[in-house]
Amino acid sequence: MKNIFAFLSFIRWKNIALLIVMQIFFKIGLESSTSKISFLPPFLFSLLIIATICIAAAGNIINDYFDVETDKINKPKKTIITSYFSKKRIFQLYFFLNSIGLISGIILSFKIDKIAYSFFFIGIILALYFYSKTLKKTLFIGNLLIAFILAFSVLMIPIFEKIHFHPSNKIFMLFLEYTLLVFSLNIFREIIKDIEDINGDYKINANTLPIVLGRKRTQYISLFFGGISLYLATSLGFQTFEHILEISIFFTVAIIIPILFIMYKTAVAEKKIHYKKISLYTKLVLLLGIISTLFTFKFLF
Repeated sequence: MKNIFAFLSFIRWKNIALLIVMQIFFKIGLESSTSKISFLPPFLFSLLIIATICIAAAGNIINDYFDVETDKINKPKKTIITSYFSKKRIFQLYFFLNSIGLISGIILSFKIDKIAYSFFFIGIILALYFYSKTLKKTLFIGNLLIAFILAFSVLMIPIFEKIHFHPSNKIFMLFLEYTLLVFSLNIFREIIKDIEDINGDYKINANTLPIVLGRKRTQYISLFFGGISLYLATSLGFQTFEHILEISIFFTVAIIIPILFIMYKTAVAEKKIHYKKISLYTKLVLLLGIISTLFTFKFLF
């Protein structure tokens, strides 16, 4: 039983759950807009969910494996993966989960006559491995990569639903706006996490933003991306749906004001616990943004 709970911790089940909710809510939102554009039946959509879950879980496991030394410093109370599983078992779990995810992705791509889409899953697997092993220690590249992968999990819905990507397509443009918002919020959060983990990263000679530029300058950079997120959320709430008062009110109360609050907290943050809370608040804003898709899509037509 201990190993099961440890396994759930290592795959970061809460983040996995957020990914599942995100894809399901976007799917529900998409289908509420029109009955003419949804191509994926439940079985095929389930394959996309399985691929997402397994590849993300494998990425988290390998990330924990490469992070053992830094976690001993940054998160002394965290359960260390090597305390529960041998190196051999860790890599067995890693390859097993990636195999299930990749097979699911290949079957899905084959079923919709887009076998080339299989390379999306291969690319994500490789990107997560190299992020965990090397890129997360490099200046800003790791932050961009993780933010891109999370944002791409939004774009996977219209890609596999075969939605025509064109500026005149309202569905495509709405997905693009949400993707950019997810991307900017996640860059903000990744930078905040780097500030939170500065002590452990310094020990392993990582070249993260707070180590290279200092904590205060890095806070200014995070505030820049917070400002971009604020602009994108305002654009969604007041321009894309400018004539729909309910959406404008929701975005103001649930997303715009919380982003302003997070930016303020970032500006005055000094201690590790402050950055940890800011990271949590940002995740909650992401969740609220995802929830908004349940009713925003149906107002497109």
